[in-house]
Amino acid sequence: MTTEKEARQHLYSRPPLDPNGNDSLAKIACQIVPGAVVLDIGCAVGELGRYLTEQKHCVVDGIEANPDAAAIARRFYRQVWEVDLETASLAELLGESRYQYIVCADVLEHLRDPGQLLRRIANFLTPGGKLLISIPNVGHLGVFLGLLSGDFRYREEGLLDQTHLRFFTQRSFLRLLAENGFSGRVVDRTIIDLQHSEFSSIPLEPIGSSLLREMQSWDDSITYQFIVEAHPQEAGANVIPLISIDQSAPHGPRFACQVFWRSNDEPFTESRSQCIYLPVGMERQRVTFTLPKGVVQSLRFDPADWKGFLRLYAMRLLDGAECLWTWDGNIETLLRETLHSIFPAPLKTGEKGAVLSLLDEDPWLELPVPAELLSRAEHLEVELSWPMSADYVAVQEEWEDLLKQNQRLATELEATQQSSQAQADELNAALR
Repeated sequence: MTTEKEARQHLYSRPPLDPNGNDSLAKIACQIVPGAVVLDIGCAVGELGRYLTEQKHCVVDGIEANPDAAAIARRFYRQVWEVDLETASLAELLGESRYQYIVCADVLEHLRDPGQLLRRIANFLTPGGKLLISIPNVGHLGVFLGLLSGDFRYREEGLLDQTHLRFFTQRSFLRLLAENGFSGRVVDRTIIDLQHSEFSSIPLEPIGSSLLREMQSWDDSITYQFIVEAHPQEAGANVIPLISIDQSAPHGPRFACQVFWRSNDEPFTESRSQCIYLPVGMERQRVTFTLPKGVVQSLRFDPADWKGFLRLYAMRLLDGAECLWTWDGNIETLLRETLHSIFPAPLKTGEKGAVLSLLDEDPWLELPVPAELLSRAEHLEVELSWPMSADYVAVQEEWEDLLKQNQRLATELEATQQSSQAQADELNAALR
């Protein structure tokens, strides 16, 4: 929520709400039961109200500072008050109204004193009512990488929206709730990987693979927004801890690895595919795709959605424990088939597998497997690296050469020391 002056300068529009979407409004809508009475604070153009009214038959009121947005939202709300939250009196505005849910979707970070709003809205919840909040996560990996590169750049929208006045991590938001009369917990979150965020242009190479691997263990480093459910609490009451809902989810930068299948000459489509996200920074990892048995005639493999050099170690098709097909490790075998934006890169002498140069964000190749084997397969198993940039590969090779040189020098030095020790022993023996 912005001040009225700021709100007039930027209209926060939203696409139609998809209840299965990854955005904050969709995840908040899933928390609201049908037929509820809802107050949507900072309702913007009213997409949440539209969905709740039309699909869940809720009664929805809204508050919005931007007059253009409020005019659009009024079509879907019982009432929309056009006021500035920083100065308006909610007591005069809402009177005796009470709500089962009060929603603050991407609002609190725009306020000079979000705690003041929290303290005021508690009085307008029914007994057992819930406050639903979406709050941006300043602990997202993109913000860290920007800082490491010496940049903290505001944007028109996003985590560093130019109208954001307050920034929160999971713990700091817990403190804000507790200090202002609420206990809360994370009930969902929006996940946006680095390459799909506004920080996608930040180079990873200066960070180094060891730090990237460490980032895999950071909590919520690809959490874009927290979806929080909060309840009023009496002064001095114990605070319900704000918890992560899925500790097993990957936290650091990831790339998308995907397979597509088809029957006959039909096109490859997203509806006939499986996409798995793999961590960046692991030089060798295994991924297993599940295939619909009995229907696959052609199989397309999209190794990554990043540019760079990717090492392909092994591929095999499985029917249960039976191996139906194994890639022979020869890049020429793959090049006989159809491929897009993939070019073979040279291997060092003695190295196995293939190095693929991925020329854009949508590289793919069709696998050279007979249709009769594909139709029997249940799984495709692939061993591969992460898509490393040319700079990273060059530095890695230089570092490996330096390590080999140091090891050789260390071996020669050890041999010289052993020879000198043997000569010294012979001299001591002769002197005796």
